[in-house]
Amino acid sequence: MSFSVNMYPADTCLINSYAAAVALYYRCKDKGAGDGHERPIKGKETSKQMGVSIASNGDVQFRYHRTDVIVWHKNNSYTINTFGSISTCAFASAFMPAGHHLSNTGSRIYIGNYREAVVYAIYDKATIKGDKVKTDAVFSKEVVNRAEAKKVLATTRYAEYRKWHAAMFPMVRDNMTRDYQREYLRTHEGVEMLYMSDEWHRLMMSREGHPNTIRQCIYNLNYAQVYDRVTQKTLSAKESRAKWEVSPTWKSVG
Repeated sequence: MSFSVNMYPADTCLINSYAAAVALYYRCKDKGAGDGHERPIKGKETSKQMGVSIASNGDVQFRYHRTDVIVWHKNNSYTINTFGSISTCAFASAFMPAGHHLSNTGSRIYIGNYREAVVYAIYDKATIKGDKVKTDAVFSKEVVNRAEAKKVLATTRYAEYRKWHAAMFPMVRDNMTRDYQREYLRTHEGVEMLYMSDEWHRLMMSREGHPNTIRQCIYNLNYAQVYDRVTQKTLSAKESRAKWEVSPTWKSVG
């Protein structure tokens, strides 16, 4: 079950600047330790997991558990120290400017109206000033290199099998057993059957028999040749719903 903290009782009042972060600190109750020392966040006084303090350099630090998740700086930038939990994201977003929020996984920062937002990757930390983001990560994913995939498919009898399957499958479709009842073939077994037309009926009746499935098996056996890893610094809100991974810039994404 997912768990998230409820930050609505917190008196954040839209932290859009360093001055607003400082003002919030002074609205929080002084426990007698004096200026700069950690205070409980107003509205969340009973939580021992949260606090706000001012460092010797003036940074305003919003702590959740043992991490200063949001740190506001005098130049009106702020730093996110992320952690992959829903509760951390809810906490962080309460002390970010309007139109800025951290995703549930802690790996994506949305800047702007949600549908029109620009999305940035974050692996460990990021510093934001206005709509400018300095981050330690990029988005990456593997995509099929169509030209190389075509070459690989040409080394098999895939095109012949696909044409044969289109003609034969309508005749057996109504008598097919459920998927879990069909023969399971290992990846290389299904691909090897492509070279033996007398095995095509057996292949067609297996779990791996659909041309799209057997094509994927071919791709998987030739992974390095067929797939390229591409990267992007930002995504649109719509693009962010696709299966992009977050890769740290200090680690090879090739």
